[in-house]
Amino acid sequence: MSSDDYAPGNDALLSVDETRVQLSQRDLSLSIPINFMTVPGVSLTAACFGDRVIGEGELARCFSNLLSVGFRRFELDLYWDAGRSLWSFCPVEMQQMPGDDNGSSSLSQSRTTPATTTNQGSLSFPAGVATSISAQGTNDALPVPGTSEASSVPPAPTPSSEPMHAEGPYTCSPAATLETFGHQLHSYIVDTQNTLAAQVSYYVFNIHAAASPTSPDSPAQAPTNLPVGGELIGGMLSSNLTSYIYSPINLSNNRANLNSSWYTVPERYRPVTDYYSIEIDGNGVWTTDDGWPSESFIEFSSLKRVLFQFGTIDPQMQGVDYTPDASILFPPGYITQPQPSVSLNSTDRLSSGCYLHSPPATPSNTNSSWATYPLTTLPTNTTL
Repeated sequence: MSSDDYAPGNDALLSVDETRVQLSQRDLSLSIPINFMTVPGVSLTAACFGDRVIGEGELARCFSNLLSVGFRRFELDLYWDAGRSLWSFCPVEMQQMPGDDNGSSSLSQSRTTPATTTNQGSLSFPAGVATSISAQGTNDALPVPGTSEASSVPPAPTPSSEPMHAEGPYTCSPAATLETFGHQLHSYIVDTQNTLAAQVSYYVFNIHAAASPTSPDSPAQAPTNLPVGGELIGGMLSSNLTSYIYSPINLSNNRANLNSSWYTVPERYRPVTDYYSIEIDGNGVWTTDDGWPSESFIEFSSLKRVLFQFGTIDPQMQGVDYTPDASILFPPGYITQPQPSVSLNSTDRLSSGCYLHSPPATPSNTNSSWATYPLTTLPTNTTL
């Protein structure tokens, strides 16, 4: 297996019953606007790099497992490595060494990580997914060339060597970068681009400057060479994901004319209108300033799979011109801010406010509000 492949471990593959439950949850909410759908979320740094070992293998295995068990919202910490002019998951710059295009520093170890090979000629469902489930997904809007009708069992893992380097308190791989993550995400989308496995996922990027390798425990300084052009996050992500991104431009265009967007598709793909306000102009054009599409519209009509958003941006990185990214990533808070004027009591029941708009709907500035619920206990799954 290449570390760019989506390849969850056997322990992270859902059983037949778990797959049915997950599919049922998705299908029951297909017409609900996505900002009213709650999905499991996790910090990639906390889940995958808690031991400060930031490797390409750790990233591939952990991200694949999280996706496989049902996580759909991810918060990622990216560090601008000014010395190598790239976005890395390592909080410390990795010194450029002669003959090393990826950059490196003091060599710590060369580890062997499990790898799984896949059949590159076909896309097949993970082991444990019964083919009888296919009767529930009859929509053919998601093309899956060469999909096998039978379940496939992942081959036995084969070892692959991964160089690791000591960076102060961290042990990092030069290839644990945003570019690698983009390839892994692309592999996941392609592998699940069918009506049974496809789901929308969300990614929030926190922006940091990497610390100097000479002072890895000290606060990072503002880099002298900031990312520009193709080095920006949006450009990196769109290089191989552009056709799968539901972008701010897509949302703006959809909202500006519902007649030619959300309401041109079969009714089962349309978002329920009770969740957002609508205005109708003199020409009969329907518009909304706070509505979001349904997952069915995004997946099965638009064939989109991911939404990206900026999270926090450290002061050291405020000097970057993020304007080109505005067409690809939503601004901070846009897909993460909770619904306003809604609160829950101790039994998790709605105690005040209302999620629905009572007719007649009044336009309001709530286009960045989302239904969220904080976990009170940590997950106990040890396979991630």
